[in-house]
Amino acid sequence: MGQVHKLKTSYATPTFAHAVETFLFAHTAAGAWSPGTTVKYRQTLTALAARLAGTPVGDNVAALDTDAGATALAQAYTAAFGTTAPATRVRHLSTLRSALAWWRESAGWITGDPTAGWVRPKVAVDTTRALTRDQVAALWRVDVGLRDKTLWRLLYETAARAEEILTLDVGDLDLDPVAEFVPAPVGPRAGRRPGRHRGNRPDLPLLGRTSQGPANAHRNHRRPKPPDRHLRPTSMGTADLEAVG
Repeated sequence: MGQVHKLKTSYATPTFAHAVETFLFAHTAAGAWSPGTTVKYRQTLTALAARLAGTPVGDNVAALDTDAGATALAQAYTAAFGTTAPATRVRHLSTLRSALAWWRESAGWITGDPTAGWVRPKVAVDTTRALTRDQVAALWRVDVGLRDKTLWRLLYETAARAEEILTLDVGDLDLDPVAEFVPAPVGPRAGRRPGRHRGNRPDLPLLGRTSQGPANAHRNHRRPKPPDRHLRPTSMGTADLEAVG
């Protein structure tokens, strides 16, 4: 007579790789993440899963609650991301901690945080300006073609996007030396209208005079904030600009 064996009804904790896939699926199925976010999270977690394969943590994610498991995770993290830039390591660490929090609070597979005590990489803040005034002045003296120099000056003096400048014709530019650029309002009303010229033609926008076409694209898209100063037309003459066209 055969023997009767009691089936295990308790749910065992998964492997690290399975835990990763469950975490990713729980967020992508719910539409909480964009496809780009999912790709970034998958890159981080699968890189760690590959380095933890064959270890106690790789075989059972609950091993992260042990000292040996926490050490193995730290070693895998260093091997995978130790040579990357500080900002990149910060992103990978945030991704890992997000997964650990879900495994702890939602899935119940772990009880602690194996990254507790890890030092967050310091990201240096670049406070330098894009170009100093001396650098800009030197730029105007560079021996390049008039077309390139005109493009540079228009980009600098209007704060427009490159694609906006590249779609301009000479007739789209306001060369009136009396006019000055008035930035669009800031605060709650920011973005409701583009910056405008003030002077002989007060209603003429900086770019474009028609209601359609690429030269007027900035009316339907947010434009970069102009420098905190009034902008006057370029010192290049009309004849020079016409030579470029």
